[in-house]
Amino acid sequence: MTRTITSSFAVPKGGASAVLLVLALLAPLGTAKAATPQEEWQAAYREATNALLAERYEEAVLELQRLVQTAPTAADGRLASELLKVARTLAARSAEEAPELRTRDELSVLYSTAFVYGLGTSAWLTLQIKPQTVAGALLPFAAITTAAVGSVAVADNYRPLRRGLAHSIAAGLYIGFGQGVWVVGYEHSRQRRLGEERWGPETVSTLLWAGATAGGFAGALIGGARGSTPGRASYVASTTLWGGLITGFTGALFEPDDRRRGEVAYLAAGIGNNLGLITGVLTAPYTSPSVARVRFVDLGGIGGALASAGGYALIAGDDADPRAGLGIAALGAAVGLGVTWWLTDDMPEERRKPEKETPRTGSVRALVTPVEGGILAGLAGDL
Repeated sequence: MTRTITSSFAVPKGGASAVLLVLALLAPLGTAKAATPQEEWQAAYREATNALLAERYEEAVLELQRLVQTAPTAADGRLASELLKVARTLAARSAEEAPELRTRDELSVLYSTAFVYGLGTSAWLTLQIKPQTVAGALLPFAAITTAAVGSVAVADNYRPLRRGLAHSIAAGLYIGFGQGVWVVGYEHSRQRRLGEERWGPETVSTLLWAGATAGGFAGALIGGARGSTPGRASYVASTTLWGGLITGFTGALFEPDDRRRGEVAYLAAGIGNNLGLITGVLTAPYTSPSVARVRFVDLGGIGGALASAGGYALIAGDDADPRAGLGIAALGAAVGLGVTWWLTDDMPEERRKPEKETPRTGSVRALVTPVEGGILAGLAGDL
């Protein structure tokens, strides 16, 4: 009678290699009796094999190390040693493919954003409850701002944030706040034109706070579910901001009616804001710029807008037309963004995973070991 044992090992999801080990052990079957030390060792070996199949690589490595030292025969020691090599390879592969964690710089961005959000939330709450004492007015700022910053520390200490998530949350907060700004601006301009009563501070603050809060949650969900990088999150926030500013200035340029100009400008800004958001989300995976490149491009847009508008004001003097000034500023910003993007084209892209310096090539090696009553044969390697 002979016994054949065949095992196959799973590969980490998303891995570019596969490992296959087929073991054939021929040995006579003994009769039923009390477990011997060798049978106990074989039972432990099967447990280590099950751990490897279940992708519990670290557990398998520790157990196999013990089995190598306690092997009852030389053949069993070689068997555990060969499987230990495979377990170590898979453990290292799994560690390489684990999600990257945030850096201290990323976390500092989220801390500063949480501080600003805590101040804004405190201001919103103060406007809603209208405290009658100085202590009542200061208490929300002390409590809520501390809680906002502290919640970031608690969440990150419990489970460190993934790379890019901090920037995604921060970008979502600012994008949501921007959405609230153009909605409030459009409605105020329309109410002024129609002679209607404007929204009060309570309503305005609620819209701005709700927009920022919803944007922060959206950024957390998208960054957590789809993954991102700090550069991509910053890029989306930048395209959203500049889309709104450029289209808003252009809308004001083409509206001759003074009474409707603000209304048209804010409406155009809202449309451009969302078009910029959609464009940024769709193109970020392909451009994948670094945070540094995004900041350089933002500076180029600011410089272009200020230089063009300032130059026009100096040349036109007292005859300067505000509409023309806004249009020239929009054109200068667009040119500055484009030129800076072109000048920074040689800056390295920001990838989710750093590329390896040397590509990994496939390899396969045979495992053949004679054992008492048969042979141990198998294959191990990378494909």
